[in-house]
Amino acid sequence: MPFLAFRAHVVSTQRISPSFQRIRLGGLEDMGPAGPTRDLRIKLIFPGSQGLPALPEGDANWFDHWRSLDPAARGPMRTYSVRNHVGSEIDVDFVLHTAPGATGPACAWAQAARPGDEILVIAPPLSDASGGGIEFSPGSASQIHLFGDETALPAIARIIDEWPSTPVGLTGTAHIEVPYAQDQQILAAPNGVDVRYYARGTRPHGEALLTAAAQLLKTEVPEYSPTGMSPEETVWETPVFSASGEPLDASSDAHTASPAPDAYFWIAGESTLVTTMRRMLVKQVGVPREQVSFMGYWKRGRAEN
Repeated sequence: MPFLAFRAHVVSTQRISPSFQRIRLGGLEDMGPAGPTRDLRIKLIFPGSQGLPALPEGDANWFDHWRSLDPAARGPMRTYSVRNHVGSEIDVDFVLHTAPGATGPACAWAQAARPGDEILVIAPPLSDASGGGIEFSPGSASQIHLFGDETALPAIARIIDEWPSTPVGLTGTAHIEVPYAQDQQILAAPNGVDVRYYARGTRPHGEALLTAAAQLLKTEVPEYSPTGMSPEETVWETPVFSASGEPLDASSDAHTASPAPDAYFWIAGESTLVTTMRRMLVKQVGVPREQVSFMGYWKRGRAEN
């Protein structure tokens, strides 16, 4: 079922840590999905120079209408994960990029938002039970391993909140890299789920996650350059979808058996990091691609639209 446009308003705003602003949005009585949200992706359209665009609510052709508007006035669009969804309200955690020149329109809006401010939410309707926008798909795996930078923290937290109840005894780990130690959030992980945070500080982005993954899989840390990928490149590979067009039944080039035959890996964050981790797991270690979901949430040096 296609996503629809919903007009929402700011209920509250809170700086929950040095790098995160939590915005509660209300007026979403008809927003779904009907089932678990987990790593649900939604899109937010922020006010442009002439305010919010008048998109047809309840119309599946909202994107064509938005794209037809003057780019200078229609308002920027960005993708986010739902942190909490209760009734007609959702929480969205905005990562605040505070370095000089790094503050984009979404970050600026989040910092300036006040109760009553309006925004457009592109999301599934309440009747949608298709699972659209949700990539977390562990199947029958007995272990789940989550890896992500700060942009993936809301999705990881929501996955842990809705940890699958089957199979019985499902265990896992969550590895989360954040800018500062104060950005760590207390997550109510079930028994058998180990949550580990890595405060980046002055280390290169993603270095701690690569090291953690290599230790988990008992392999070498791959060569990695945080700025080594063209901004045009991205990665989005799940057990049922390949953005690159790779055959879904493609086998690994690795010559060794996977050390995690019954594990599922969910990895999200900056595209260069995600691509490097995908290469390590699938090519270097031999984890079957049907046991992994790799999502490039953002691309260094390039805005989403």
